[in-house]
Amino acid sequence: MITLLNNSTIHRVCSHSHVNSYGLKQIAGFFFVAFIISTECTSADDPLPHDAVEAHDVFLRIKESAELPALERGQIKRIHAELGDNVEPGQLLVELDDVEAKLNLELAQIDLEIAQQQHQESVVIQIAKATLDEAKHLLGQARLDAAASKAMASADIGIRQAAMAIEVSKGDLDRAIAARKEFSSSVSEQQLMKLTLVRDHDLLKLEQAELDKSVEALRSQSRDAIVAQQEAAVQRLEHALQKSESEYQAAALNLSGLQKQVAITEERLERRKLRAPFSGVVVDHLRNQGEWAEMGESVLRIIRMDLLSVEGYVSSKSVKLGIRGHKVVVTCGDAGHVLKLEGTVTFISPEVDPVSQQVLVRAEVKNPDLQFRPGQPAHMWIIP
Repeated sequence: MITLLNNSTIHRVCSHSHVNSYGLKQIAGFFFVAFIISTECTSADDPLPHDAVEAHDVFLRIKESAELPALERGQIKRIHAELGDNVEPGQLLVELDDVEAKLNLELAQIDLEIAQQQHQESVVIQIAKATLDEAKHLLGQARLDAAASKAMASADIGIRQAAMAIEVSKGDLDRAIAARKEFSSSVSEQQLMKLTLVRDHDLLKLEQAELDKSVEALRSQSRDAIVAQQEAAVQRLEHALQKSESEYQAAALNLSGLQKQVAITEERLERRKLRAPFSGVVVDHLRNQGEWAEMGESVLRIIRMDLLSVEGYVSSKSVKLGIRGHKVVVTCGDAGHVLKLEGTVTFISPEVDPVSQQVLVRAEVKNPDLQFRPGQPAHMWIIP
């Protein structure tokens, strides 16, 4: 750090030097320059620690800059920021023509509304469930009928009753015939005919009982066929219900896809608006309003001014690699107006210059009042 020389120092230099008036002027000029440099690079605050390491060839650099690219292709509709404007993060800077993007968004929203309405009003699953429940109820009833019919078909009560009645009526007829043979007048012709009719009637009852049993067996087979048919109907309706549920899930997935399509269309519409990624200053228009911009082409450039990088060189013997995060003091300005800021070391190069035996050091300083500018020379001291 260059220190300010006082009057006694100047007097000693002049008294011990044989100089003429021209030489005296040169010496005075030298001390004046020393005074200016000292005023420019020191601060009125407390003095620096004795072990502070001064960097050389120090300059302020841009910490962040961005050339904002067009995220979609189209005509530049409007540029909202002029050169030199201060912008804030998220501030709208450029708009591309968005007529087609808005129409696409409206179409996507209409498709989504239709799908939502259909999904909400869908009763396919409810109908399939109700039809299946009805079929299961009919199946249960058919099984009961089949069981009853099978029981009737397997029963032979009517046949046995008819057979017993035949035995009785045949016995009565046989006895009447035997009695008439012994005594012709014991049984009249009319009684004999009556007993014969009773026997014949019982024989017909037996035939009817056998016929009823055969019919009931056929009816039981028919009931079994109805049960099988109803079981097939239930199975078919179960498949139909599964299909309806799958279609409902597919409709839900389609609805989700349409929702994402709307989100994508909204994002593409928003991508036609270029916003500031950080606070900074607009320094260049790379495209003009009304011009066509392809995707990826830069439209304007901004630089960040409230946070700057400081680069300088220090002796490799003075610092170690572990100083990252250490405090730095940076001064910059002109005579009578010296600014002092504090920051932190962000990078120290692991490589040592083989000629100068110095290493590159980068630090980061805040520039809230925007009084420091990139490219300015400065002085930097690293506080161990």
